[in-house]
Amino acid sequence: MRSQLSSAESSSAPAPGKSDESRDTSRLAWWIPHWQHEWRLIKRLAPFLTGKQKYLGWIFISSGAVILTQLALPLLMKAAVDQGIMFGDFTTIVMYTVIFLVVTVLATVLRSQQAVLTTELVQHIIKNFRNHLIQHILWQKPAYHDSEASGNLLTRATHDFDSITEYLNHGVLRAMVDFFVVVGSLGALLLLHPALLGVGLCAFVVCVYGIRVISVRTRSQSYVSKRELSKLNAHTQECLYQQMAIKLYGGESYKFAEHAQLNRQFRRAHIKVVGYDAFLFSFIEGLTAVTIGVSFWLLASEFMGFDSLSPGVMVAFVRVVQQIFDPLKELGSTISMLQGLFANLDRINELLSVEAKLEGTQLLSMLQRPGAIQFKGVKFRYQQNQAVTAPEVTSPWIVEDISFEIPFGSSVAIVGETGSGKSTLMKLLAKIYDGYAGSITVGDHELSAICPHELRKQMALVSQDLTLFSGTMEWNIHLGRAGMSRQDAIRAAKTAGAHEFISAWDRGYDELVLESGVNLSHGQKQLISLCRALCYDPEILILDEATSAIDPVTEEALRHVFTQVIQHKTRIIIAHKLATIKECDQILVMDQGRLVEKGKHHDLMLKQGVYYGLIQARNQLAQHST
Repeated sequence: MRSQLSSAESSSAPAPGKSDESRDTSRLAWWIPHWQHEWRLIKRLAPFLTGKQKYLGWIFISSGAVILTQLALPLLMKAAVDQGIMFGDFTTIVMYTVIFLVVTVLATVLRSQQAVLTTELVQHIIKNFRNHLIQHILWQKPAYHDSEASGNLLTRATHDFDSITEYLNHGVLRAMVDFFVVVGSLGALLLLHPALLGVGLCAFVVCVYGIRVISVRTRSQSYVSKRELSKLNAHTQECLYQQMAIKLYGGESYKFAEHAQLNRQFRRAHIKVVGYDAFLFSFIEGLTAVTIGVSFWLLASEFMGFDSLSPGVMVAFVRVVQQIFDPLKELGSTISMLQGLFANLDRINELLSVEAKLEGTQLLSMLQRPGAIQFKGVKFRYQQNQAVTAPEVTSPWIVEDISFEIPFGSSVAIVGETGSGKSTLMKLLAKIYDGYAGSITVGDHELSAICPHELRKQMALVSQDLTLFSGTMEWNIHLGRAGMSRQDAIRAAKTAGAHEFISAWDRGYDELVLESGVNLSHGQKQLISLCRALCYDPEILILDEATSAIDPVTEEALRHVFTQVIQHKTRIIIAHKLATIKECDQILVMDQGRLVEKGKHHDLMLKQGVYYGLIQARNQLAQHST
């Protein structure tokens, strides 16, 4: 997979909340926060609530109860002071104390229940959201994955989701609980004395302005920090995956220096996020102290006519101020979490907005053979990545003006020098790439109109790029496909000549294949890949240098399989070995992206053209090597 960054990663961070819609409202009063963009991001989560909508109802019910408890607590304190302490009525004091304790316990239980319900709802949303994203990524065409760094996709599908889970659980939950606490507390201020409500609201005006200014910068810098982390993860994954080549060719110093540079960039970006977070926390803490001090001075003076307030009201006011500003002391980290949440949702939304799926809806009946394969005037070039290439620059044609026909059930060899376009033709046929010019038909169907999933039910491509998974030998053969069993895996292994070496392992088909098949030889990996292709008995089998590392004895057995056992299948073979090529019904000779010769081995040798030159060169090389 190519390591170049996508345009989404290499572009500058967007100004959060500054979409076209929000720019239209930028002239509104300074105290109105612009949340249109954030609201659209949150709405993207709505479809993933399916099956848990009732949780929302219970959360709002418990939230309403929390508001009532926050209203009740200061009023109970006021009554206890004015009706009990001021008159020395011990019975009244005990009564209000017991009621206060009961309401406090009830408030704690309600807030705990709200936390449990919210956590369950968040986990349900994240589970569905993560499944949707992975499915969306996997359905994108391979050309999209070629231009995306795998570390970038991995970061978004794992780290970003872990962050969203934490932010929703702690940031959103805390913000929601704090919101209802503050609403209840402001209601209590109104009940205590309308003028006290004005004191509290004045502090909020200043606080909202500060939050709005700082949070916009936090959001923007959070996006930059996530982008730098994606670059760092992509480079780290590449180093680990390619560690053998790095060691063999002495690239450790260069790769370490590159990693250190990316690490410094991420550190600088993240420190700025932490700095904004710390500044917001300090700003709110200072505002809290000033507001409480000013409020005490106003209460103790006759400046606002508070001389008529009872001692109970003053005590209750202190309690309400604590209820309001205790959440505000934590608002800095809460705002930082919310900005991190929106930054992560922005990044995931970029992936979900990508629509690079292979087109095609026509079905190929499994009860009917797919028919002949025909190329007519086919041309193809790889798409440019506009993030690193000027739009006016076009790549050269990889293959050009290709026309041939492969009758169903025949065997075809495609030969040519490296880079002549052999593998590209087969990737087009397997619908790994699209966007070709000309026509490719399978039977009566144009390839571009065939559903990719249905096409691959009847076609198998064994590529030069061998892919094995961590799991058992059996699973690596049938890949858990529906209807496949161990017997199917054994049958395919016997056909491909892999049964003997698999049975020789201590656990046989239950033997674990390590990551990337490091406990297998290259030839054994090729045999397992061939077993995988033969397992579900495809009608079209494409072998792209699939036997290059197999020993002569096994190769001879496979030749028998190709010519006798599966002779009724369409077989397309890209190979350099003469023994594999000469027995094919037809040979296609590629040279610099063009089809220059086609025919049988004997006829092409008599022609003494490009094919003859290739065979002679290989014969001479074989003689020199011996």
